[in-house]
Amino acid sequence: MDAFIATTESADVDTDRNNAPAPIPVTNFCIYYAFTFRIVVALVLFFGGLLGNALTVIVLWKDRNKSATFFLLICLASSASLLLVFFMLFGTPSSILRFIGREREAITLQNQIVAWLSGGGPTTIMLSMGFTVAVTWQRYVSVCLPYKVKIYGSVRVAKILAVLVVVIAVLFNMPRWFEQKMVYKGDLGLLANTALGNNAVYQ
Repeated sequence: MDAFIATTESADVDTDRNNAPAPIPVTNFCIYYAFTFRIVVALVLFFGGLLGNALTVIVLWKDRNKSATFFLLICLASSASLLLVFFMLFGTPSSILRFIGREREAITLQNQIVAWLSGGGPTTIMLSMGFTVAVTWQRYVSVCLPYKVKIYGSVRVAKILAVLVVVIAVLFNMPRWFEQKMVYKGDLGLLANTALGNNAVYQ
């Protein structure tokens, strides 16, 4: 097949094609392997995960103010759904464009998503980790410190923990949203570091 692999390009790389290595030929196996796992399997996991999280929220919602565990599980399901959305955006749309032969549009779209949403992945990962730790703490208190549940395991404490998790995750990862920017060469969009991304102290 005459198709070739084209990786995500960056404006910081030397674009002299005379010195560039020869492109790697793509076989039908490579094309359908990428289609199967980056599109079909990814979409099945995405919609399956969203459905599971939505059912969790629906079932637990009416008791969210009665149980700290239920409230934190709702927060965890919501953060996991956001995580699914971000990681689906990073891989699947550009893979679909590549599969139908629109390589330059795929490169531009993937670079745009990285430039505009690069902070979303780390933020949602930290949210999920934080809510997992909060649920673990709440269950530890319920099982090992039953006489202190009203103090440490109340819904009020759970809401305070949820606010802390969100604030810490957002503030800690805020610079990640501003590390890269888009530059365009004709109809091809490339990635370039911002001043923040190139800052030696920040790195």
